[in-house]
Amino acid sequence: MAKYICRACGYVFSVENPEPEYTEITETDGLPDEFKCPKCGASKSNIEKIEE
Repeated sequence: MAKYICRACGYVFSVENPEPEYTEITETDGLPDEFKCPKCGASKSNIEKIEE
């Protein structure tokens, strides 16, 4: 299960439980280019994949 963390605010995003607007994200596809942190609005460049 892929997880991502926003380096700006610490919000953790999981592809298992995505935000409603990102329900089609899969572990292999990764985050779309237009992805923004649902909590603080930071751009995708501030989002980092958490390796498990």
